[in-house]
Amino acid sequence: THYALRITFHAGMESNITTVLSLSAKELIETLQSRYYRLGILPISPDTDEERLAKQVVQSCGGISLNVGLTLSERLMEIPMSQRPLRTPIELGALLPKTPCAVVLYHLPLLFHPELQTNGFRLLLQLSRNMPMIALLCCRYNDRVIWYATPGHPEYQQHTIEDVYLISPREAVALGWEECDEIS
Repeated sequence: THYALRITFHAGMESNITTVLSLSAKELIETLQSRYYRLGILPISPDTDEERLAKQVVQSCGGISLNVGLTLSERLMEIPMSQRPLRTPIELGALLPKTPCAVVLYHLPLLFHPELQTNGFRLLLQLSRNMPMIALLCCRYNDRVIWYATPGHPEYQQHTIEDVYLISPREAVALGWEECDEIS
């Protein structure tokens, strides 16, 4: 069953936010595949065991998991610092499978590091054009914006929520994944 909630913002703008109360893992992947950007973000708390959660997500959705922090940093270590901002999207893309399948990405703070001069949200969106992705991300959100870090922090970035499928903690629990705290 899908329920839609209409929210009116102070400026009179309206937005439709869909709250999915019973969605199977297969339906989640189908939902992601039907979108222009096939990116689902599961907000997690800083103390979440990301590797364990990634395994749970892969078990229910299929596909593969990728420890971005470990694998991307290993590749970037071989690249001169001046070339890293240009090579980050290429190197991350090279780590993804050649055949489209669901990919669960975790340990993502490297994508927001200021030295890489990369917008982590845009990079994830670009890469999700070819395959459904679920990103486990320690972030905050409201009904219009998702952000990483806090304003004033060097890693702070934000993105409008309209391009992203936000996987709520309630959905995660319904799918049998580790309970994630409601972060807003």
